[in-house]
Amino acid sequence: MCFMQEILKLFRERESFVIAGHSGPDGDSIGSCFGLALALEKMGKKVHVMLEPYAQKYNVIPGRHFLYPRLKEDFPIEVFVALDCADYERLGVYRPLFDRAEFTVCIDHHETNEGFAQFSYIESTASSTSEMVFRIIEQLTEPTADIASAIYAGIVSDTGGFRYGATHKSTMEIAARLMDMGIPFTEIYNELMHRHRFSAGKAMGVVLMNAMQSHDGRIVYSYITRDMLADINADPSDLDGVVEYLMSTRGALSAVLIYERHRENEVKVSLRSKGPNVGRVAKVLGGGGHALAAGATTKGNVAEIMSKTIPLIMKEIMTYTMEVNPGIINVYKEKGYTSHDVVAILRKIFGKQIGHTGTLDPEAEGVLPVCLGRATKLSNYITAESKTYVAEVILGVTTDTGDMTGAILTQKDAINDKEKIIAAVESFKFENRGQYMQIPPMYSAVKINGQKLYELARQGKTVKRPARPVVIHDIKVINFADDRFTIEVTCSKGTYIRTLCEDIGNDLGCGAAMGHLKRTQSGVFSIENAYTLAQIQAAANDYSLDDMILPVNQVLPYPMGIINPDNLVRARNGNPLLLGAVEIDKPLEDGEKCWLKDPYRITGLFRKEGKKLRVEVML
Repeated sequence: MCFMQEILKLFRERESFVIAGHSGPDGDSIGSCFGLALALEKMGKKVHVMLEPYAQKYNVIPGRHFLYPRLKEDFPIEVFVALDCADYERLGVYRPLFDRAEFTVCIDHHETNEGFAQFSYIESTASSTSEMVFRIIEQLTEPTADIASAIYAGIVSDTGGFRYGATHKSTMEIAARLMDMGIPFTEIYNELMHRHRFSAGKAMGVVLMNAMQSHDGRIVYSYITRDMLADINADPSDLDGVVEYLMSTRGALSAVLIYERHRENEVKVSLRSKGPNVGRVAKVLGGGGHALAAGATTKGNVAEIMSKTIPLIMKEIMTYTMEVNPGIINVYKEKGYTSHDVVAILRKIFGKQIGHTGTLDPEAEGVLPVCLGRATKLSNYITAESKTYVAEVILGVTTDTGDMTGAILTQKDAINDKEKIIAAVESFKFENRGQYMQIPPMYSAVKINGQKLYELARQGKTVKRPARPVVIHDIKVINFADDRFTIEVTCSKGTYIRTLCEDIGNDLGCGAAMGHLKRTQSGVFSIENAYTLAQIQAAANDYSLDDMILPVNQVLPYPMGIINPDNLVRARNGNPLLLGAVEIDKPLEDGEKCWLKDPYRITGLFRKEGKKLRVEVML
C-alpha cells in the first residue's frame, strides 16, 4: 500500500501539519516525528507534534520545540500525519485530532497496518518508520544535521542498534549517509543503547524479580504494576528496552512484559519474538506490530491480560514449530470415528493443513499417522510404508461388506481343523505365494471410472474390479476361539484386510468375514506410542503438543545435508544444486534421497542425479 506521490504532493502544497506517533512512543516514533517536522519546517510549513511523555534518553533527539501538550478544540487541522502507528486505536488520545483533519496520512512499517488514513505508505519490510520518512524527506528538501540526527536515532532505536533481522543493507547505507552529515552518532548511539536512569535500573530489577518462564522455557514473561513503579520513583518510560532483555534469555522464543500505565485500568503489553508471530497476538489484544516485535494497549488488570496473552503466544509457538519443523503425529483412532472425523478434530486443535496417511474403517482402531502443515506433502512417502494389523476372522459367514457391519449373505458350518486353518493362513505369505492378487471390496474408496466404489455400493450396484498386486510380508494365527481365530498380518500399502479374511474363508471352503480390526504398526509408527484424541486435546490445553510430533526427518530417516549460504536462494526456489553446494556426512549413490536444510528449517527432500541434487519435495 503506497500513496507516496500523493503524500509528497500534500507535503509540498499544504501549509499546516499535525504529526503524531503511537501511544507510549519509542525511539522510532519520536525520531520519525521530529525528523519530518524539521524537514517541513525547513520548507516553511507550520508544524505541531503530538507525543505522549517519553523516556529521558530520547531527549538526545532534536525537535522537542515542536511538541504541543494539547491543541484547542477549534484548532484547524489541515493535514494530520500518523507515524509508526500500526492502527487507528494506537493514536490514543490523538484520535479526535485525526478525525477532525481535512487530510490524513499514515506512514508505517508494521505488517498488521491495513492503512487507516486517506493516504497510506506502508512498507512492512522496512527497518523502521524513520528509514521510510528519510526517503520522503530526500524528495522534499536537503536534510540538515538535525534532521539526520532524528532519523538516525529512530533507526538505531528500532533496529536494536542494527542487531535485529529487519536491518538490511539499505538500512546500513542510509545510516552511513546520515553519519556523513556531521551528526553526533556516537553520542546518540550510546545514549539510546547503553545509558539509563537510575530509576530505570531499579525498574529492570523489579521486572526481573517478577519474571517467570513457561514450563518448556520458550516464553519468558513478567509484569510491573503502577504501585511498584511508584515505590521506586519510576514511571512507564523507564521500562524502555526491558522486554528486549527478557527476550535475550537463552532458549526463549517469545518474551512478554505487561505493565500498568498512567491511566487507571490501562495496561500495556510489549511482545518480542525469535520466530513465532507475536504481531497476530497483538492484533487480537487490540494492538499491532511486526511478527517479531509488537504491542497493545488494552483495558483490564495485569493478571487478567497475562492470562489471555500467554495462551495466544503458546498457540503461535505451536504454529511456528510446525512451520519450521513439519512433522507427523501418531494418532490412536478409536472405534466409532472415521479417518475424516479424526482429521476434522485435529484441524480444530492445530489450525493448519492436515492429512492422514491411510484410511481406517469406522469400526477399526489403532495407528493412524497424521501429517501436519507442510508434512502433508510427504503423505505418499509415508503411506508407502508397510503396515501391521491384528484382525479377527469369523468363519462360516459372508457379508456384503466383508466385515460384520454388513448384511449376511451366506452361512455355513465353521471349520475347526487348526492345522488346516494355519496352512491356509500362511499360504498367503509372499514366500509361499509371491504377490497376492487381491480384488478390492465394493465398500472401499478405490475409484472405477472416476467414481468411488462405496458410492456405487450404497446405490446397490456391483461392478467388476480388477485385481491388484499386494504383498503379505508375514501372517500368522495368534489365537483360536470357537468359530473364529485372530491373525497378525504385515502387508504392503493398499492391502484390504477384509478381503484377505474373505479369501482365507474361501480357501477353507466355509467362507469368512472380518470381525474386529486393529492396526498396530504403520511404518515407524507403532500402537505403543500412539495418542488418543483425548490425550492430544489435553496436550493442546497444556501446550505440550510438540512432545507428540515426530519430525519428518525421523519418520523418513534419509541423510541430512546443510546448504551453503551462497546457494540458499536456489534451494528455496527448488532449483537443482551442485553436490559442492551442500555439506553432507555420507556420499550419496545415484537416485539416493537426502534432506537439505538451511539455518532455520528443512528446505525439502532432494535426490542425487549425477553431480546434482534435484528436488523431490519442497517443504
